[in-house]
Amino acid sequence: MDSERINVLTDALKGGRLSRRDFLKIATGLGLSAPAAMTLLQGCAPAPAADPTAAPPADTPVPAATAAPTVAPTTPPAPAKTSAVIGSAGPPKGLDPFFISSPYDLQMYVSVFDSLFDIDYDTMGLIPVMVEEWEQTDDVTWSFKLKEGLQFHKGYGEVTSEDWCFWVNKIVTEKAPPYFVMGSGMITEAVPTGKYTFEAHLKEPWAAFPLTSLVSYGGVVLSSKAYEELGPEEFAVNPIGSGPFEVESWTPGGEVVMKRFEDYHDPSLPKLDEIVFQGVPDGVVRMEKMRNGEIDFTVGLNKKDMDTLREDPNLQVLDAGGWNWDYITFNLTLPDRPWLDARVRKAISYAVDRNAIVESVYYGGATAEDDSLPAGYIGADPDQQFFPNDADLDMAKDLMAEAGYADGFTMPCMTSDKENLRRSMQIIADQLSEINIEVEIEQTDGGTYRSRWQNFEFETVSEDAGMASPDSDSALYWWYHTGAEGGSNLGSDGYSNPDLDAILEEARKSSDSDERATLYRQACEMIAEDSPKVVICNVNEEWVLNAGLEGFYPTPARMFPYFKTMGWKA
Repeated sequence: MDSERINVLTDALKGGRLSRRDFLKIATGLGLSAPAAMTLLQGCAPAPAADPTAAPPADTPVPAATAAPTVAPTTPPAPAKTSAVIGSAGPPKGLDPFFISSPYDLQMYVSVFDSLFDIDYDTMGLIPVMVEEWEQTDDVTWSFKLKEGLQFHKGYGEVTSEDWCFWVNKIVTEKAPPYFVMGSGMITEAVPTGKYTFEAHLKEPWAAFPLTSLVSYGGVVLSSKAYEELGPEEFAVNPIGSGPFEVESWTPGGEVVMKRFEDYHDPSLPKLDEIVFQGVPDGVVRMEKMRNGEIDFTVGLNKKDMDTLREDPNLQVLDAGGWNWDYITFNLTLPDRPWLDARVRKAISYAVDRNAIVESVYYGGATAEDDSLPAGYIGADPDQQFFPNDADLDMAKDLMAEAGYADGFTMPCMTSDKENLRRSMQIIADQLSEINIEVEIEQTDGGTYRSRWQNFEFETVSEDAGMASPDSDSALYWWYHTGAEGGSNLGSDGYSNPDLDAILEEARKSSDSDERATLYRQACEMIAEDSPKVVICNVNEEWVLNAGLEGFYPTPARMFPYFKTMGWKA
């Protein structure tokens, strides 16, 4: 019996995050006897008065002595499954594309809304979904033709060029939250040129445009008619897209039921007739629901449980290297701080034992990394290493001495309430003590963290972050260019290097992929030399599925899983 998980389940029951029925099912599945589970259940909430004339509840164990003898019935084979339950780490809140209030809702996003293109994750290229023709007509103009006959959900009619242009122009004029996927001002407008044709106009040449702005979030096509008729609040719970599934019912804070869209342009998709999204915030409860077959798919479970889940014959675990970093950054706008000296920042990067964090925090479910580009990006070179994965304390101490800090200093470091960051910083604090740096960890809640981070109210920060697209522009320009509008550097650490700026500007304008790769490699080398951030690792995305499911492709972008190709094995 797993006492730790039983305690977590009991807390979830007391906090109202778990029903009495689910508690009984999961607790007995963990090895707790039925009488003991009933005793715990009665201790957590007062039981209703018994009715001597009523039949026992369906989930109450029946004593063997009173159970009636049974005869095995002759039953027909069970019908093939056509529905799957998706367990999310948060309750569904809404799908207003102009303002997604919860990252968990993005998991529903690509099921309701098709985009102009999907990403080929093997080649980092484009797969046309809603367009049949496209071309770059000059340095700042791209032209597109939609497939004809594409339909919106619930009778809202045919998809036309007006719909994508409505989405883009509203973002650009109002600087709505998805502004970053439009290059934070790089797209100036979208113009219909016919019922099915349109153009996107850019402020200047931008090679990252297709991969950043025309897939997933940026390339979404929603019904402009429905959005204007329903308004943002109603549209959020009754979204009208042209994707493989349409919303059938939405229970605020509960579950969202989606059914197969019969008029989807690809008649072979989706494979399922129905998907149900359930919010199950407690990771332990979500894991046990997976093991008991109550949910069929989830993501974001504790890394330490992955080996156990892989051994479960009823489950399968799929993974992919994530488009993300764990890193430490420094506030370089503050005067007289030791980390204003690049040698100190490099010393910290030498002193961090990345492999220890990969094993202790992520149980092997991450890749130690010191590069600013994950593997697969243009210009990434996994074979080039700037700092050792196992740390080099001698080099770190030499750099500290050169900078005049052999005796060390105190370094406050702010983290959010994310468990992975807290644990990483505890390990890093021990590691940096070896070079006489005393780390004072400041753990804050998510809201406080974001406010202080955006307003430069910190000394140093431990953070994890993901890339917006598979183009290196979104990994380097927005993070390291001095004046990147909407980029993290503008509201993060204050790092500035004019020579790096020039390289990043040249790379984003070039249409030659080889030239871009060379420029981005030069940029990575320059960034490593300056070390404005200490890159620690890329964390794997791990997806847990019922063993009976097939056709799901694990992507390096957790928030955009494609369920349209997933179905039950015959």
